[in-house]
Amino acid sequence: ILYNIFRQLLKRLALRISLANRKYSWLKVFVEKRVFDWLAHILPVYILFVLGEIFAKYEDKIFLLGKVYFSVMVAVITARVLDALAALYNKAHEGQANIRPINSYVDLLKIIVYSFSGLLIIAILFKQSLLTILSGIGALTAVFLLVFRDTLLGLVASVQISTYNLVQIGDWIELQKYGIDGKVEDINLNTMKIRNFDNSVSVLPTHMV
Repeated sequence: ILYNIFRQLLKRLALRISLANRKYSWLKVFVEKRVFDWLAHILPVYILFVLGEIFAKYEDKIFLLGKVYFSVMVAVITARVLDALAALYNKAHEGQANIRPINSYVDLLKIIVYSFSGLLIIAILFKQSLLTILSGIGALTAVFLLVFRDTLLGLVASVQISTYNLVQIGDWIELQKYGIDGKVEDINLNTMKIRNFDNSVSVLPTHMV
């Protein structure tokens, strides 16, 4: 109940500020990307830690839950902020030709954030140091490479495309092998969206371009 009340207050305050002053119009994008929805979770987290002090008998379990909750909250907020910044960048360059895509970089940062958060949560649950968890990950590297093969290929391809400016949003490309002939509309970590000359949309894995 307190979370919902606090969430609505944060969103309304952000929207009022954005409407009152164009200088803070970016707050509206943060609301749309649900940054404040997740920021409002700080109140339940705080209540959990307070309850841990009140109910000393269950202090360890409550604090453990609170730490996991806080870790998830920070990770998701960071990812939402990255999405909002990407949206602001795309909006600022909307309609411009040859825009350098940043979605691949944003997706890469989100993977790093979520991976770090996952490792941190495992360390908290098993009451081990993060370094100990990281050292054990080495043995699972081969499994990760096999399971996330397509994602890793897409990651490498997206970074190369963005770094060397090989393909930009707005470029016209033709891939006869896949029956694609049109303009690039979006470049993400795993896929590239292309609108063909007949107005149909093709989505192609980035590493196949």
